[in-house]
Amino acid sequence: MPQKNVLRTLFADHSARKPWQPLVAPPAVYPPWLKVVSYVALINFAVFIIMAAWLRGSALGGHVTDGHYFLMWHGGDYTEVSQDVFRVSLIHGRSMVATHIVALLCWAGHGLAQKFKRRA
Repeated sequence: MPQKNVLRTLFADHSARKPWQPLVAPPAVYPPWLKVVSYVALINFAVFIIMAAWLRGSALGGHVTDGHYFLMWHGGDYTEVSQDVFRVSLIHGRSMVATHIVALLCWAGHGLAQKFKRRA
């Protein structure tokens, strides 16, 4: 029982930040547009990983040599594919990078907006 009293005494001041709490509390509700951007980026990344695993590579690290199209997998393994598959993989890889950049910028912008809103 004495331990409970010690803990109550230590944490009696609820206005003080606890060591395990973040310096800035996240907002309770995120705006719908931020959720949509995040889910699109997450789904696009998952589809990219599945597609790269299925094709055994991605065009982001691949190359074209003498009319032959190669996808690169981890460790430098290359898989030869058709031009159409290479283009689809390249477009999807670039869109995955773009959606992640957009999502990161949206999260950063939202975080800055919340920070300045608290100051005002």
